[in-house]
Amino acid sequence: IHEGSCLMVHSSTDGIGLRTGGRVIDNQLQVAAELLKFLKTILGPTGTLVMPTHPHYRDDPGFMFNKTGLRLTYDPLRTPSKVGLLTEIFRRSSGAIRSRHPLSSVAAAGPLAQEIVGGFPNAGDLPHGEHSPYKRFCDAGGLIVGINVSLINALTIVHVAEELRDADWHVDDFFYERSFEIAEGGTKVAAVVRERHPKWARSISLKALRGDLAREGHIVERTVDGVRVGFANAAGVVNYMLARNAFSTYPYFFLRKSRHDGQ
Repeated sequence: IHEGSCLMVHSSTDGIGLRTGGRVIDNQLQVAAELLKFLKTILGPTGTLVMPTHPHYRDDPGFMFNKTGLRLTYDPLRTPSKVGLLTEIFRRSSGAIRSRHPLSSVAAAGPLAQEIVGGFPNAGDLPHGEHSPYKRFCDAGGLIVGINVSLINALTIVHVAEELRDADWHVDDFFYERSFEIAEGGTKVAAVVRERHPKWARSISLKALRGDLAREGHIVERTVDGVRVGFANAAGVVNYMLARNAFSTYPYFFLRKSRHDGQ
């Protein structure tokens, strides 16, 4: 990571303390604020910082449930992030803008922020597909960092590979439609988007995927001063997976034997 990088951060501040000026900061809010300041300092004015800000919906029963009939309201400015304190502080910070897709949204700040998050979604768009911030992040040569998390469990970019296939993906009913309202300038706009059907969630083998990506050098994980840290090259991950799933459902296995029906 250096000045001018395009960086996506997955993180957890649980249990992290910072040593600074001879003292230890262990308040999570302060830790998150200092960590954000540190990341922005490393990237400098020419760098772009990106974080997932998957929306938290109070009435959402959870990702394993079929939500065909559920209609939720997404406000990019007000709907909180559910993927960590650092992401919530970042999306509220000066200069950060957030994507409009009501699923797997991201916030970004820096010269490439508008290019990454703007103009999305269109009707039927997938959250990680061709027009998504995740695909644009890959195109920008983005580097992913995990701080105090298992990177493979947080690595949203892996879904780009299956969603780029879209109509050519090998499972006909892999994606299903979701209805939302998106708040915009005091009004609400109806939006129909798509996502992976929850009945396939248990068919993905993250353990096998992690082993493959690590062996090929696309992800690296270490422990630094007691904190788990991981790195991944976004384009490298996606291109490797596209090569593997050209004639298969990699890294999904035994899809038709999935025991979860999504109900």
